[in-house]
Amino acid sequence: MTSLVEKALTAKRESKTVDFKQSFDCESKGEWCEVIKDLVAMANSGGGIVVFGLRNNGEPAGFDCTKIASLDPADVCNKVGAYTGSCDFDFSIRDLKKDEKDIVAILIGPAITPYVFERPGDYVDSLGKTKSAFARGTIYFRHNAKSEPGTNEDLSKIISRQVDQIRKELLKDLRKVVEAPVGSKIIVSDISAGGTSIASAVRLGHEPSAAVVRLTRSKEGVAGTLMHEEISDVLLDEINNVIAMNRLSFPGQNRFLLGSQIYFRVYSEREQVKQSDADIAQLLYAGIAGYNPFLYWCYTLSDRIIAEHLADIVLRPKGNEVNSLIRLTPLLGADFREWLNGKFTKKWGTYSQPPAFYWRVKNIQTGIGLDAPRLLASRLSLQTQVDLDDISAKPVREIISDESALHMIVSKACLEVFRGKKEYRWIARDFDYLAHGHVILQRALGIVELTKQLVGDHLPNDDEEATEDTE
Repeated sequence: MTSLVEKALTAKRESKTVDFKQSFDCESKGEWCEVIKDLVAMANSGGGIVVFGLRNNGEPAGFDCTKIASLDPADVCNKVGAYTGSCDFDFSIRDLKKDEKDIVAILIGPAITPYVFERPGDYVDSLGKTKSAFARGTIYFRHNAKSEPGTNEDLSKIISRQVDQIRKELLKDLRKVVEAPVGSKIIVSDISAGGTSIASAVRLGHEPSAAVVRLTRSKEGVAGTLMHEEISDVLLDEINNVIAMNRLSFPGQNRFLLGSQIYFRVYSEREQVKQSDADIAQLLYAGIAGYNPFLYWCYTLSDRIIAEHLADIVLRPKGNEVNSLIRLTPLLGADFREWLNGKFTKKWGTYSQPPAFYWRVKNIQTGIGLDAPRLLASRLSLQTQVDLDDISAKPVREIISDESALHMIVSKACLEVFRGKKEYRWIARDFDYLAHGHVILQRALGIVELTKQLVGDHLPNDDEEATEDTE
């Protein structure tokens, strides 16, 4: 808030976060309604400051701010709550000086959820005319230096801001668990009850003799933290809650707002994730769209859901989505490759400069058996070696049939990406095709047939050209 005060004291004009009031009559209902409109609009827009005693150019107006300075914060909160129905308004009143003149400021914090006016801000002005500062059911935001009714973009921003904050807190909590030293304890605290309870069946590993651990958000009574190999149900519940909120906030869309690092943390513990088909489908799309590992999600999803994603990429090929489709093609078989090539040829075959992925589709190779398609999709060779700290480097030929080793490599690489090592992304992505490629191989016939039906006689559109992800 200090930087906001400094900004207000040096500003020469009003802005989205700064508003000046030359004077203010604490006894006037009309002036209160206009001020409340600005306070609420700023809260909905992420916070701001209203300064009393300054002209529009930021110069002191010489107004006596004594009555404003003596306002009881509880009274201000009640006045806002009378119109919004909420008494949890986040603000503070500050006594300030500019050019040796006393002024007063109200600093407003960001709203967790947007404030909606439940009562109209109607009043009678000094000339006896009825005016309205805001109508019932409206949501106000700051647009430059004005407080105005919100738009769809405004609502989207406040939701994104809330999700971003949750994502940061979740990432912080996950890091504490992942990076905690061995031998520490994790406690779960029941905040509502004000006490601490032991989480059931949370152990350090699979063995019955493994130590029971507890999770907590409170530092009280905790000797340390304990790192365990698998993420607990408590942390998974947090991830599920954020994913559910994301889906409810953007119904009908496949936007994944948790961020790439959280996605890799979830994928490193993919076998422990228990979610609805809708949430798993969203994770599938996030993996495909981010050019990240994603095949594990196909185990629980139906052929139709997978085909719907593929059909959408065929009709709207772009960016990382089409890169993922091309990587999948060896697993889907020669018939799918020929069909896809035919669709792209009908669309771009006569173009002097077809998109780059047009040529990559023509050069896709397919193979027969279990290993060949997975190797082609992974773009690895039998001689490729991977070095992952505590995992001994071995060539692919020695581990391609070792399912547990492949799964461990994918999980370990995903965990390293979560810790900030982006160079491990290719390992997680490429080895994912070796570890989980058979889920597509075994169901290729049904997935391909449904994809063809969904696409029908339609041809791809002219969306932007794909670009290869080199991370």
